[in-house]
Amino acid sequence: MNSGLVNKHIRKILKPFLIENGFDKTTDRNYIKTTGIFDYSIKIESIGNYSSDVSGWPPQSVFLVSGVFCNIIKKWHKHEYHYQLSNLFSLDQEQYTNKISDRPGHNRNDWLWIDDDTDLDEIVKEIKNSIQNYSFAFFDKFKDKKVEDLIEEKENSNDKYFESFRLYYLYKYLKIDEKAEEKKKIFFEEGRKLGLKEKELINVFEE
Repeated sequence: MNSGLVNKHIRKILKPFLIENGFDKTTDRNYIKTTGIFDYSIKIESIGNYSSDVSGWPPQSVFLVSGVFCNIIKKWHKHEYHYQLSNLFSLDQEQYTNKISDRPGHNRNDWLWIDDDTDLDEIVKEIKNSIQNYSFAFFDKFKDKKVEDLIEEKENSNDKYFESFRLYYLYKYLKIDEKAEEKKKIFFEEGRKLGLKEKELINVFEE
């Protein structure tokens, strides 16, 4: 199945629905909506050749990721999410997955089977249903969250390396510079423990 054909059906069915709900298209398979301090992301990805070899699913089969990023925190890379949901699907795919019933993951419900015989309209409508049933409810959890709420969550995290980086930006946003510098110092300390060089740590903030 040609990926361009899949994208055509996404543009026909999914794009108007997401635009109507306030999302902007960045690519045919990626849509972003900014609401206050949060960016909400809808991303459709192919499982790829490695997962196909392991599972027996066609490589062009897709999964859906709903992500949330606090936009006052600098991104380490463009696909980073602070909160993430792997969407589920209710479409009956046994007619396809029965072919690989002896393979691991044959009955998974977080992938959608795509091969040359697939009804792509049905697949994209199932993606739309999953967004309505899972993604929007997931995003709604963040509509009342404030910076102070994020700080409380991250202060209680055991991941000092990543969360001290994020806390630095949250405290800077609130103009609590003393706490911000404290978190930056912790970030460098934790980075050194991981064997990172000083220049690498500095570059995280300067890039």
